Amino acid sequence: GSSVTVPTVFPLVACSGGTSSSVVVACLVDGYFPEPVKVTWDSGTSPAVTRTFPASRRPSGTYTLGSQLRVTSGQPDSLQCTVEHPPSGFKKTTGLQSRPAPSQPPFRRLPPPAPPPRCPALADLPAPSPLPRSLQAPRPHRRPLPRLRRRLRAPPDASNIQVFILPPTPSELYVSQNPKLRCLATSLPSDEGVVVSWTRKRGGTLRPQLHPLRAQFNGTFTATSEVPISTHDWEGGETFTCTINHAELPSPISRSISKKPGKRLAPSVYLLAPPSEELSGNRDTLSLTCLVRGFYPEDISVEWQKNQETLDASTYDTVQPLKEKTGDASYFLYSRLVVKREEWNRGTTFVCMVVHEALPMKFIQRSISKSPGKK
Repeated sequence: GSSVTVPTVFPLVACSGGTSSSVVVACLVDGYFPEPVKVTWDSGTSPAVTRTFPASRRPSGTYTLGSQLRVTSGQPDSLQCTVEHPPSGFKKTTGLQSRPAPSQPPFRRLPPPAPPPRCPALADLPAPSPLPRSLQAPRPHRRPLPRLRRRLRAPPDASNIQVFILPPTPSELYVSQNPKLRCLATSLPSDEGVVVSWTRKRGGTLRPQLHPLRAQFNGTFTATSEVPISTHDWEGGETFTCTINHAELPSPISRSISKKPGKRLAPSVYLLAPPSEELSGNRDTLSLTCLVRGFYPEDISVEWQKNQETLDASTYDTVQPLKEKTGDASYFLYSRLVVKREEWNRGTTFVCMVVHEALPMKFIQRSISKSPGKK
């Protein structure tokens, strides 16, 4: 499971006026978890057609969704999109400018203009119905010119590149037995000349998979590479290195990872029934809570099952591990599964499964169901 993540909303307008008299705008809702989000539009008195595209899931587990509005006649005074994300309580209304840019610049004597930034196409929108290519981020050079000079940013710079390497999850290591390392390079100034390579200290072949580069809204790119490894190598303390090279880097950037040394503390796991106040309420859903505490290191996986079937990660929320106040450097977390009241009343069995390297069998399960005779 993943923790609840608030969405970021990007207002988008047509990149150029074009020949059509209709106005097209869109809102891109990015990086939220879990589903769903709701997008509503207000076009004032202007007749309009709206279309919301299906959400797509990123490799990180968060979701992206696009919604567009086409004003079919006239020039609207105001356009607004409202995005609601019930799981986080997030609600935001964003106004979008729909008026075409002035055709004549207000000043004549100017230094030679900088080449206009290219309009980045909307990356990562869900198939099979991507947003039209005409929907692209607004171009800074369409702003009134006195403000333009202050707003033009320097082109992305290779010195901002950052490289991260992420360990395999305990679930990959000990349950599915297909652990992967992930290398992430952010703030790449362009998508040219990017090379990601992997090596291991003891030698041997690695077969990495490079995912397509992702364009970000600030004009930079993100590269992600995954490499399958073996649980045996990871447990044996093997060191793996990811190296990023880019046409604009003076020298490559490398990051290494291996299993952390030190003490191991196994978690205690407590599966809590819905609180009595919730049971006596009138909602048709109830909360099951899995409290996991006293573990070290913080790498841990939590999964839920219903009738021996593993549930999709989008059906529950797990907070990131937090440090215990006990002073022994251990961690705790909560995971919450929402279940239908009728399923609970029927006596359905639910299981919280925790995977951690310090457990004797690498995983532990706690199950719960409504006790017979209880209301």
